[in-house]
Amino acid sequence: MLRIFSTLAFLLLFVLITLDMRKQVLKHSTFRIWLRMQWGAVKSIWASRQSMRPGNALGVLRGLFYLLTLVLFMVLAITGFIPVVLFGGHLTGVLLLVHATAAPLFALSLALLSLLWAHRQRFTEENWNTVRNLTARRQVEPDRLQEVVRKACFWLIMAFSLPLILSIILGVFPLFGTEGQEALVLLHGISALLLTITAIIHSYTLTTHSQRRPYYHGENT
Repeated sequence: MLRIFSTLAFLLLFVLITLDMRKQVLKHSTFRIWLRMQWGAVKSIWASRQSMRPGNALGVLRGLFYLLTLVLFMVLAITGFIPVVLFGGHLTGVLLLVHATAAPLFALSLALLSLLWAHRQRFTEENWNTVRNLTARRQVEPDRLQEVVRKACFWLIMAFSLPLILSIILGVFPLFGTEGQEALVLLHGISALLLTITAIIHSYTLTTHSQRRPYYHGENT
């Protein structure tokens, strides 16, 4: 069942991203111009990282833990979903070893990431105005909408990570029978799927769209 849900979810996400990219391309006269704009957005993000003051240790830590958490997440997602989606099996062998090694590092990195980024990911009055305009079907600036989506994805990632981590921790203790263990494994898989989808959306909006202000900078540090 998890294999079917995962396959359908990834296919749907792929289609939606493809349609959005096609929509972005059609807004410009040529595909080359669109690619140049996307590359410019990526360079803008990197430039915002490079422009951080050398003495700003907190800003450096934010960037490092963001990248570290992203790398660990990619390792977990690849090792976790390859045997399920492609082969319809279970996590075993080398993939299980890599997955189990990266998991505690990811949990620790994610916890530190939440502490470093939570204040800057709070919803401001401007964000709530964007949500109200959206629900009232008023025109919303794309950059402001993307900012709301990124912040929502951040908090959803934190929310989905709780059952993801707790399901494995509880499974270690002899508190549940066979059915309970199967339920925990299913909960772990569903949480991982939801977290992966949310993280992909977050990364897509971050790297492929222009931004009103650099992601690594903000009004508050």
